[in-house]
Amino acid sequence: MQNDIGLIGLAVMGQNLVLNMADHGFTVAVYNRTVSKVDEFVNGSAKE
Repeated sequence: MQNDIGLIGLAVMGQNLVLNMADHGFTVAVYNRTVSKVDEFVNGSAKE
């Protein structure tokens, strides 16, 4: 799968940026130093 943009850091601002971009039709790749943070985001906020 090819993504339109990538974002590093899933703190509060990063999560909201990703959700906003996804709402506008972009596919977004995410990276965070703490893998569990990515898992929580993908299985939580990003699913809704």
